[in-house]
Amino acid sequence: MLLGLTGGIASGKSTALRAFARLGFPTLSSDSIVHELHCRPEVRDQVVAQFGTGVLGPDGEVDRSRVAARAFSDPRLLRSLESLLHPLVGGELERWKAAAEARGATLLVHEVPLLFEADLQGRYDATVLITAPDAVREARAPDRFAQRRSSQMSEGSKAALATYVYVNTGSTQELEAWVSQLVARLAA
Repeated sequence: MLLGLTGGIASGKSTALRAFARLGFPTLSSDSIVHELHCRPEVRDQVVAQFGTGVLGPDGEVDRSRVAARAFSDPRLLRSLESLLHPLVGGELERWKAAAEARGATLLVHEVPLLFEADLQGRYDATVLITAPDAVREARAPDRFAQRRSSQMSEGSKAALATYVYVNTGSTQELEAWVSQLVARLAA
């Protein structure tokens, strides 16, 4: 079973991904894939062609925070970046999935921040949304919340599309307990 894990900025999706991993399930983070992709010369060159040299750090590598600041303030640039990265992330997902299945894995978890925004839910056997009220998420990430929130679907819209939803207003231990319960339900 391939689970697509998603959630808005500062919802706790990365914490949930770590909980799945601690339970022994193969996990993959799209953010980690994108970080690795930006290190590839051919991707770096395309990002610079789209965004200019101002997105490079002092080391000459792509500075993801600079790219994000530009992309999330310009919908055209965001779409362009997504059209470059989404197919590459999809290819990495397929390679990872094939390798995990060859090792006998039965439950795989892929974290995708913009799963519903990119209309990728058909790629997964089920989807998991980790959500929290806007005020909670803004308190967790005050410097990034407003900018990223405007490019994401509403939490209610995502909840209507998700197979499983967890409202993350409690502790990390409560989220981890919910992940354990979900795994038990899926195994039954």
